[in-house]
Amino acid sequence: MTKRLLELIEKGVIKVGDQIPSATKIARRIGKNDASVFSAIAELRDWGLFESRGNLGTFLVRTTKLKEKIVRPVRRRLWRSSFFDSFRY
Repeated sequence: MTKRLLELIEKGVIKVGDQIPSATKIARRIGKNDASVFSAIAELRDWGLFESRGNLGTFLVRTTKLKEKIVRPVRRRLWRSSFFDSFRY
């Protein structure tokens, strides 16, 4: 899910200043579990990309050098983890 959100940011679907829908709304729209969407949003918030503004919602606050600093390393990490996870029993 994190990878999917990063792709939306990278493609410009989500722009700086945009409010994203709630985790529940995103989960319903794409047919995923609320918890996985919430976890992905929380992870991107921890990285400083999203900011929660109380009752106003969650907003994309930066994309500066997103591709070099975050997207590429995360894609590598996600690929590696999913690749090696397939060998676990």
